[in-house]
Order: sequence, then C-alpha cells, then structure tokens
Amino acid sequence: MSGLHDRPNISFNNVSGLLDGDTKPRNINQTGAIIYITLLIGIIIFGVIGNILSLIVLKKEHEQSTRVFLLKTLAITDTLFLISYIGLIPEDGSLVSDDTYGDIVWLLEYLNKTASTLTTWVIVLVTIDRYIHVAKPLRAPVIATMKRMRVAIVTLTVIAFIYNSPRVLKQPKIDDAYHENIHFVAIYECALDLIFRHGGPVITVTILNIKLINSVKQSRIHAEHESQESREKRKQTLTMISILSVFIVCSLTNTSIRMIDLYESIANVDLDLTVNKIEKFGLLCNSACNV
Repeated sequence: MSGLHDRPNISFNNVSGLLDGDTKPRNINQTGAIIYITLLIGIIIFGVIGNILSLIVLKKEHEQSTRVFLLKTLAITDTLFLISYIGLIPEDGSLVSDDTYGDIVWLLEYLNKTASTLTTWVIVLVTIDRYIHVAKPLRAPVIATMKRMRVAIVTLTVIAFIYNSPRVLKQPKIDDAYHENIHFVAIYECALDLIFRHGGPVITVTILNIKLINSVKQSRIHAEHESQESREKRKQTLTMISILSVFIVCSLTNTSIRMIDLYESIANVDLDLTVNKIEKFGLLCNSACNV
C-alpha cells in the first residue's frame, strides 16, 4: 500500500491553483479530496459531540454498574480516536508535502492506531459483559465485577500501546527499510492486524451478538409476564445490539481490506485501490455512531 512518500506533493497553498486552472483531471482529483476531507471533518465533529453527550447522560445514571462504566470508557476511547485522527486528515487527503509534517506523521499514526485498537477491544469487552448479564444473570455480579472490568481496561490499554509499537518503524529515518521488508508488512500489518484488530474481534462480537438477539426474541415471547426491571434490561440489550451491529458492518469492511492488503503483500502486486481511505472512513463512522 502506498505510504506518505508515495503520495503526490500537493500542498495547501496549491489548492486554489489546482481548482482554478490546469487540467480537468487535477481539478476533479482536488475537488474529490476536498469533499472527502469535509466529510471526514463532519463525521469527527458529529462523533465527538455525540460521545460527549453520551458521557453527560451516563454520568447522570444512578446505577454504578459495569455496563455504565464500560459505555463511559467506550465513549472516551471513541472520542480519543476521533480527535487523534484530526492530525492525519492532511496526510490522508494527500494535501501535504511539508517535510516537518512527514517527520511527525508516524507518531500521529501510532497514537491513532493505538486508540483504534483500544476502542475495538472495549467493544468486545462491552459485548462480553452484556452477554454475561443476559446468559448468566445470577452469576453476573460475581463474574463481571467492577474491579475486574477496571483491570481489564488497564490491561487492554497497555497491550494496545505495546501491540502498535512496531509502527514506530514508520518514522522517516527507517521508513524505506520498513516498506521494503515485505515479510514484516505481510506478517504484522496484514496478518496480525487481520487477526487481532479486525477478524478476531468481529467474529467474537458477531457470535455474542447473535446470542443476544436470540435472548431478546425469547424474552419477547414472555413479555406479558415481564417485570419493569426485565423490560429495562431488554431495552439495554437492544441498545447494545444496535451498537454492536454498526461495529460488525464497519469492521467487516475493514477485515476485507486487511485481506486485500495481505494478498497484495504475498503476491507482490498492487491493486491500486484506495482501500486505506475506505478502512479509515469505516473506523471513523463506527466511533461516531457508538453514541
């Protein structure tokens, strides 16, 4: 896949010139980039505002449960991911040629990928917690305790930083060697990412989501005899199912893209697809919709 050094040298100062003259293809490409960036900014603003509102609503809840704690954590990680992507917008839209920006973009990508990894696994943890409370309601207070969830979040945060540490190799000093090492790209960026950042979480969440949907269907059969507490739990489960469904749709796209990346690396071919932009767009949509 193309890196920063492969992108055209288009600076912000050149935008007006490209829009005003020269050739139609360049005008079209530049207009497309501006539309794409405007769309990204809109999604980020929508997502950040939505997550902040979610935090405000969740803070007002009197119930100090693992569900509320994990949803707060998810809103925070989603917000961090969206904000961390702001610095990558110029590079993603191929609108930079400044060497200074190229020197720090690897750090921005590292922080963004770490936030993305953490968000993904927090969603998995939210799914597991909801499943435990639905499938094992009597044992849930013992299995899914607040202390265990806090430890799990801290552990996931540390693992996310460690797992993404090889991305430090993308800094300019060793960028060429990094991209020329086809085995490293195929194993880490494609295969491991496919397993731990996309495919693995998607499979886990999909299986548990199906079980949650089945449990909701079963509860509706006995809806007439349900208590108010049971109805409230069913509503909470339905909310979780909608959040998880958005995650599954967005992640399936990203999983397909990882498979394309892996094929390109192994077959040593370039399909010339703008799959990186599609992947990032899907991740942004997911974090913006978890509200």
